[in-house]
Amino acid sequence: MSNQDLLADAHRRLTSEALLLRGQVQDMMACRDLLIQQVRASARWELMKEWLEKRVDHWNPEEEYRRHLFLSGGFNHRSESFSQAATPRSDIGSRFWEGPSF
Repeated sequence: MSNQDLLADAHRRLTSEALLLRGQVQDMMACRDLLIQQVRASARWELMKEWLEKRVDHWNPEEEYRRHLFLSGGFNHRSESFSQAATPRSDIGSRFWEGPSF
């Protein structure tokens, strides 16, 4: 077998392996997206169930909003205040105490 044939064969094998790996990554991404959707649906269901059963005394929407901003990078660590993109405090309470919006 000539060097050119060996190179062509190696190129074919590498191309085939790259396409296989790409397909596997796409499958993994689809599974991840599906799992995220399932977790969100489960969380919504639990919140709706608590709301319907009037078990909302433990809900603390302001703390949850602060945690969300902190994790998403919207909370200013130095001044311990919300970023400019944050929702005004009065709006937070009114949105959450009306009930779930799903």
